[in-house]
Amino acid sequence: MTQSIEVVELRGDGDVHHVRRPEPETGAGDLLIAVRQVGLCATDREIRDGEMAYFRTGLARYPIVPGHEWVGEVMDTGAGAIGFEVGDRVVGECSIGCGHCAVCAAGRYHMCPNRMETGLISLDGALATRMIFPARAARKVPSSVPDDDACLIEPTAVGLNIVRACGIVEGESVLVVGAGTIGLLAAQVAVARGAKVVSVADVSPERLAAATRLGAHEVVDAAVVTAQRWNCVIEASGNPAGLAFALEHAVPGGTVACVSLYGTGALAVDMDLVVTRDLTVRGALGSPNCWDEAIDLVAAGTVRPGRLITTRLRPADIAKGLDLVGRPDQLKVVIEFGKDV
Repeated sequence: MTQSIEVVELRGDGDVHHVRRPEPETGAGDLLIAVRQVGLCATDREIRDGEMAYFRTGLARYPIVPGHEWVGEVMDTGAGAIGFEVGDRVVGECSIGCGHCAVCAAGRYHMCPNRMETGLISLDGALATRMIFPARAARKVPSSVPDDDACLIEPTAVGLNIVRACGIVEGESVLVVGAGTIGLLAAQVAVARGAKVVSVADVSPERLAAATRLGAHEVVDAAVVTAQRWNCVIEASGNPAGLAFALEHAVPGGTVACVSLYGTGALAVDMDLVVTRDLTVRGALGSPNCWDEAIDLVAAGTVRPGRLITTRLRPADIAKGLDLVGRPDQLKVVIEFGKDV
């Protein structure tokens, strides 16, 4: 008898659909993975509600099996899946380029026109009891790294990418606007990389308290006027007011790096401020070429993403989990497979 698996489908109607599918077959170069833990992200909620930017641009289509923050165990390996064995604990990149085009050859595989993105574009995510994943985009997790940290290596890698994009070097002052998952992880990465002062700004007292607990040097109430400015500013709020705050509080000649999607299309930006202060403003998508360093940071204990987990739920409670995402008292909601939570 053919085995079946349970998967979550999002269809853009605001509901979470639990469906049964035949267990996927392991193709050449693939890993069959038993999912252990999955972190829920604001992107997953936006997919549920039909608000994610990729639908506006035509990159993504329903139905989608979400889940791009995950850790699992290898159950089977396809031909050519070199370097992996049954029982290995693995995580996997979100953006997976074709590996053959000029964009991929230049190392910008996250911008490949034929790319897959886990749980977003042409590749089912981890909100399933089993998933198929390309071995070339998987990474083994050291045994010293607990599942709590491992399942959040993906957002850690995103945080590392935005720190790199901002050009943060040892001794600089850094402001992170937005104390959500990516902002708090970016702050941890900036501290680990030797930034002199790492500040986190938000309007939520709960989020600011979390930033202090997780290692920020100082916190800033974004609702209060301050004349302080920083060399490097990371905009991770996903809020137009956060972007305005980021631009206003960069030093002349400073850099503002944006990691959030705003979901609104056009935004009003004070370009006179950008020009007269000679600011560098750039975006940073995903986590290309960041995964090995991100895993090293987590394995060394200098970044501990598992400390962001505030709620653990069973797969049956995924709808509840998505409703919790983004609440001020919630940093990271994690779905645990095969456990009584």
